[in-house]
Amino acid sequence: MTIDTTDQSGALALFKLVAGYPAATLDLTSLPEPWDELCRAVLTAQDPTGRMAAFQAALAGRPDAATILRALQAQHPNAPPNESAVIVRLTDVASRAVRWLWPGRLPLGKLTVLDGDPGLGKSALTLDLAARVSAGRPMPDGVRELGGPRGVVLLSAEDGLEDTIRPRLEAASADLARVIALTSVVGQARRLTTRLPTLSDLKPIREAVAAVDAALVVVDPIMAFLPSCVDGSNDAQIRSVLAPLAVLANKVGAAVLVVRHLTKSGRANPLYRGGGSIGIIGGARSGLLAARDPRDPAGARRVLASTKVNLAAPPPSLAYRVEAAPNGSIRILWEGPTDHTA
Repeated sequence: MTIDTTDQSGALALFKLVAGYPAATLDLTSLPEPWDELCRAVLTAQDPTGRMAAFQAALAGRPDAATILRALQAQHPNAPPNESAVIVRLTDVASRAVRWLWPGRLPLGKLTVLDGDPGLGKSALTLDLAARVSAGRPMPDGVRELGGPRGVVLLSAEDGLEDTIRPRLEAASADLARVIALTSVVGQARRLTTRLPTLSDLKPIREAVAAVDAALVVVDPIMAFLPSCVDGSNDAQIRSVLAPLAVLANKVGAAVLVVRHLTKSGRANPLYRGGGSIGIIGGARSGLLAARDPRDPAGARRVLASTKVNLAAPPPSLAYRVEAAPNGSIRILWEGPTDHTA
């Protein structure tokens, strides 16, 4: 592989990672090879102190190792400085309204967290929304923000494509040609490798979004797509993954909806009941909660409520049911606004 030595963005990003810079402070999107591959290898270290060993392991045996090392040496602090502050005067910033996939609930270019206990239809709900986006239909409250059909990218770890996801999308009248699943990532280092994707795979996610002009990316559930080196309960590590993902979401203009299970905690505030670090909901601009309707003695009625709204006034909660579909799958039946709150 020929390394482009005129573009030093990749070498600088790798140098900073190995030096222990927090990943959240770096723009790791769209790095050229071999820098993207090496940065991902470095991030497999459990903590910053292990990054040098991870880098050395990734470099071992590479025919371009000498070129890579020379490029990194050019980024050393003793080398002539090539960085300076980027200052933006707010008078030079053009105001822009927040763009929405679903006003008050799903902002475009931002992260949204959908929390809820197992068995409440969270996954079916995300596929209902995916179907609406793919077919250009209004959201469950009748609002239509997009100018027409758009693509959807799915990262799903708990449901099969053949027996669950496709039937549910068909039951929701999706345009299947606009929905794709990111199922694996193929890499070429010293040998061809195939592995499951993670939220640190920004380049593959970006490629998937571009493939179908996606307005929605669904991650279900978030814990299944964290890199193996990331502790889901560690705030700093979670933010080091979600911050670059948020940057990517903003660049591509897609809403990223991540699904999370609730814990058995007795805390009343649902913001603190989601599994893992508080940094998950902290990094999101919108939070949603799926819960049972306490007034329904049969336990069949559910409520979708907002737990966090940073960019608009809180929207009304919506009632829904999970019902059998004619094709043997399930689908979401929306029943309109309810006065329940999270």
